[in-house]
Amino acid sequence: MEKQYDISVILPVYNNVQYLEECLDSVLAEEKLSIEIVAIDDGSTDGSEQILDDYAGKYENIRVFHQENSGVSVARNLGLKKANGEYICYLDSDDRYCPGVLEKGLALCSEKKLDVLFFTYENFFENEIAAERWQNNRVNQPMRKREYPKEPICGREMLLLFKTQLEYRVNVFLQMARHDFLQKNQFSFEPEIIFEDIPYTFEVLLRAERVMALNEVLVKRRIRDNSLEHRPTTVHRCKSAFRSLILDYKLVRHFGYDFPECEPAVIQELAFRHEFVKNTYLELDEENQEAFLRQCSPEERIFFEAAILPRIQKEQKDRARIDRLKDKHREKAEKYKAKIADQKETIRILKKEKKDLQQEKKRLQGEIKRIRKSRAFRLGRWILRPFSYIKRHMKGKR
Repeated sequence: MEKQYDISVILPVYNNVQYLEECLDSVLAEEKLSIEIVAIDDGSTDGSEQILDDYAGKYENIRVFHQENSGVSVARNLGLKKANGEYICYLDSDDRYCPGVLEKGLALCSEKKLDVLFFTYENFFENEIAAERWQNNRVNQPMRKREYPKEPICGREMLLLFKTQLEYRVNVFLQMARHDFLQKNQFSFEPEIIFEDIPYTFEVLLRAERVMALNEVLVKRRIRDNSLEHRPTTVHRCKSAFRSLILDYKLVRHFGYDFPECEPAVIQELAFRHEFVKNTYLELDEENQEAFLRQCSPEERIFFEAAILPRIQKEQKDRARIDRLKDKHREKAEKYKAKIADQKETIRILKKEKKDLQQEKKRLQGEIKRIRKSRAFRLGRWILRPFSYIKRHMKGKR
């Protein structure tokens, strides 16, 4: 009979030899816990597979399973089947745990009998190249900082809180979930897509009965220059975003569209995913947009053309209208600019003429002043003084 553990950490690994030992050591450092690592080698070819086997040879709480490269979803699904822990955690092989947080989380899960406990994380850049390329990613600050209830609530109420407080994060490495809860509801990850966390976490919150959230940073998340999540948009990326939206809709339909505790949050999430698919599609060039549509099944294509394409067409139409208005206003602005430029030139000329006149006036005033001070002027005034006196006297007699 296999040993039972408090926690199983499911660790998919694909060609991460540079960071793998740091990741494994961060789990092994939790010596106070009964913890196992279920490592899934997803067809690594860079030596990661050998590191896993070496660690498994040294530590009895590490089990390694090798598979052909099939993607992170298939790897996690295999890990779920093989795990023996009472609680399940996920970790990416280029990230690491913060010391002591798993222990605190397990104590809370056991005390409150939780289905799921949510933590938070911090980003950090792998190097300066990653920092330059992905500078918009927030670093050195928790991704969830607000306060949450000190007692368990249902997952739907937590979804509403996450959405209301703008702290909804789908990353599964933030979750510590009770194994029985996952097994009972037959949780799994959708194969062959990225963004596999989106429908998984959405379903977790819709199904869970006892949930809490901690503002403790559990994971230090590495932002790499070539991280899958941060690569440029491809057809596969667009298809994955679209597929995750379809899975969300299927889940909502499964529950009969009945979410009295969190209907605004469900609507907001679906609207956000619509926008995400739309933007991802628009980032593709025309050739790749056609390739994306060819890869859709008839059902998916109908859904896309009914639910997504009209939004795209409306946005394109609105954008064209805005562009026309911009062009129209730009023409008017150019005319006004030209008119203002002419007026400025006229004002400049007038100011120059005014300045020239002022200088001429000043020159003449100086000339007058010089003349008044001259001997000839003073002599002339002295000679003319009697005549001026007679003239004034004659005027007086009249």
